[in-house]
Amino acid sequence: AIADGSCIDCSSGNKVPFVIFCCFSAFCLVAVYYFGGPSSRPSQSLSIILVSITCSLFAAALQQVAVLNSISFVWVEPAYSIVRFFTLFIFDIDVLQLGCVVELSHS
Repeated sequence: AIADGSCIDCSSGNKVPFVIFCCFSAFCLVAVYYFGGPSSRPSQSLSIILVSITCSLFAAALQQVAVLNSISFVWVEPAYSIVRFFTLFIFDIDVLQLGCVVELSHS
């Protein structure tokens, strides 16, 4: 769908972002299981857990700051530049083009 709500025709290339996302997600899950699985849990240090939690909180904060750009508000220059920079890191689910992968009901 385009910004005005109208739909565009899907091609076979529109499924590629979704397939890449699925492969990347599967790779991440395998990596988390391999590096943080039950066999390595007793030897796992608290610093690894701290770094993981810190990275998760940082990613959540980036998402929240990037969402500020969607508010219809006239930002002054220092804040505008910061908010525009953080929009590079926002996860936009429309990029996956789920409407081209599966048929969604319009009811």
